[in-house]
Amino acid sequence: MRTLKMMVILIMLCAVLPASSTVAAADGDGANAAGGAPELSMTIVKDGKPAATIVTVSDSVQTKGAVKDLQDYIEKMSGAKLPIASSATTAGNLILVGRMPAVDKLIPDLDKYDLGPDGFVIRMLPGKLIVTGKTDGFIHPSLGRFRGPTDCGTPNAVYSFLESLGCRWYMPGEDGEIVPRKRTITVPAVDLTSKPDFAGRWIGIHTREGQGYEDFLLWRARNRISHNTYFHMHAVLAGAFPDAESHPEYFALVNGERKIGGAPAVCFSNPDVIRILSGNLVRKFTEQPPFWRAYTVGQADGGSDGWCQCENCLALYGDKMFTYPTTQQARVVGRGPSDEPTFNVANGYLGMVNAIAERAEQVNPDLLLTYYALYNIPGMPTVKPRDSVLPVMCHIAPSNEHWRRQVLHWVEISKQLYYYTYMGYRLDFPQFEIVDNIRWCHEHKGIAMYLEHDAFTPVNLVAMYLASKTMWDIDVDSEKMLTEFYTNFFGAGADSMRQFFETFHRLTKGNNFGYDYAIEYPDTLNAEAVATCRSYIAEARRRATRPVVKRRLDSFSRYWRATELHITADEAMAKWKQDKNDENMKATRRAYSNVIDYISSVEKEFNLTGRIALFAHEGYNADLKELNEWDRAQAQRR
Repeated sequence: MRTLKMMVILIMLCAVLPASSTVAAADGDGANAAGGAPELSMTIVKDGKPAATIVTVSDSVQTKGAVKDLQDYIEKMSGAKLPIASSATTAGNLILVGRMPAVDKLIPDLDKYDLGPDGFVIRMLPGKLIVTGKTDGFIHPSLGRFRGPTDCGTPNAVYSFLESLGCRWYMPGEDGEIVPRKRTITVPAVDLTSKPDFAGRWIGIHTREGQGYEDFLLWRARNRISHNTYFHMHAVLAGAFPDAESHPEYFALVNGERKIGGAPAVCFSNPDVIRILSGNLVRKFTEQPPFWRAYTVGQADGGSDGWCQCENCLALYGDKMFTYPTTQQARVVGRGPSDEPTFNVANGYLGMVNAIAERAEQVNPDLLLTYYALYNIPGMPTVKPRDSVLPVMCHIAPSNEHWRRQVLHWVEISKQLYYYTYMGYRLDFPQFEIVDNIRWCHEHKGIAMYLEHDAFTPVNLVAMYLASKTMWDIDVDSEKMLTEFYTNFFGAGADSMRQFFETFHRLTKGNNFGYDYAIEYPDTLNAEAVATCRSYIAEARRRATRPVVKRRLDSFSRYWRATELHITADEAMAKWKQDKNDENMKATRRAYSNVIDYISSVEKEFNLTGRIALFAHEGYNADLKELNEWDRAQAQRR
């Protein structure tokens, strides 16, 4: 893999050479400096006119879309619209995209390559540039609302090739892309084979409608994030039993009663529970051709109303008890801090999952079984997961000692792990440490990763861009990527925006005590700090000359205004808490109204619906609840 990554670096270095350097080599006699054999290269655009034909025969929607992007972006770069043909016998230079007889003839052992479903080959031969994966892309009808392709080897090859020509997709939408201008495009010699370091890579978002989401889907595809077929979700186990009322013994026995309603846990030791859940799972992947590479037996979001305390389940748990006395410790098991001891439920849950996995293996030994192993389940298993079990580690936080210690235990007992986290929930920060965190996960048996967020903010999307590249190649140079981003995206304002990001990152790094989501800014992000960040945006806007850069900076300015008003509201609330009087209460309400009104005005642009809840709902804002109660009490006195 290291050799392959060196090839990636080679082609990228060739791509960033000035156009004149590449063209000069092509316009000469073709001999190398030592006077040896001609260098193998291909000119696909010459002086703004087509010099090659794109050839594809794929019926895949994903490959057709990628081919259209290949044609469109080369035209954006050079003004030349390359023709698209379906025959590899077309005269002239050919770009062969996707699986076809001509490609299979030129690379007869392609199916033996260790590419996986998303890897690809880009290879130069005399007069032909092959751009292909083993797979051309696929959408399964069962994806439903998740909407996303999988097995995208060929589309990934196309977008990697466009990146080698200098294209970048930093953010969704046309203003988020970088397209260099080149009247002549010559592709240097290349023989590149690449596959992702994480087999499952997925970046998700709550909103699934509107133009913003459509742009996001394209952004994700162009950055080689295809659908995560290592399926996981919160599956309320009660839904697996249609006759639940007549079989209370299927459910957890808590304080002498079976807990059927709410978000119940099952009885882990009941053989009928194992039989029914195993049967449901087997039926899923036998009634239709298997699509998911992993199926799930996940618990309800938020845990359960109580874990089973029947005699057999208590035996599964064992004698060891666990306490979670601090917020940091309690967070990952979905409970508040408490010194009250709890059973080693993790043993019972994993025992049930292992039993289901054993039965499923008899039908399809290649499929994996996922569940949220490090999320809302107290304890730590002493039994090992079967090799077909893929435990999901939630809330990625290697710098948190408690989280890291728990994951290291799973690393010791598991064959492979799946990592899941929020990259921004309610509030978002630069999170440049995501690169190191992803590397840590890969080094600790990670084969799949899911990153989720709830906003399209320009800050959050930079972190997502870094994550997308690191999930493909953990050896990426993140500092180089960031420098390239600042230069490409902000032009003359690059230095100022670097200061903005680095300052924002420094002020917020390590302050997200919820592991992966935040409902309040850290104290370090005060009015003075926010004003400093604003000064960097303002300076970049003064320096900007190109219209597209001005639009990008205007977007950042609108986003940052929400942060400024947010901090103003926080400080108004802090003043009221220090001196509870009517004047301070009214000032706080005005500040809250201002921030809610403004966020509402940019809600669709940045998908900030969730952020409004921080000011409008007492469930997210304990200070608001306190203020409202105080206000009502004052009104009664009056």
